[in-house]
Amino acid sequence: MVHFRKFSSSLRRLFVRLRTGNDEPRAQGTKNSMPKLKTHKGAAKRFKKTATGKIKRRHAFARHILTSKSSGRKRKLAQGVSLDDTNLKAVRDMLPY
Repeated sequence: MVHFRKFSSSLRRLFVRLRTGNDEPRAQGTKNSMPKLKTHKGAAKRFKKTATGKIKRRHAFARHILTSKSSGRKRKLAQGVSLDDTNLKAVRDMLPY
């Protein structure tokens, strides 16, 4: 019988696997699972997904120095708008869920 105490913990795990006949190391969590995709938190605060899959965003230039802007311009800046197609793929990659 081999005394396991004189070996490192990684070697002890190897001996146990060889003794039990299990050649595959144990995976953390579930077996053969893909890694989780992380949401870009900055993008999650700026963009929202609609029920149909489009992405909504807010207008820029609507936060301060509003006295020099006309009422109609401020009304239009207050409305949300859908994201342009040129930025759609980049934002979808940042918001996987």
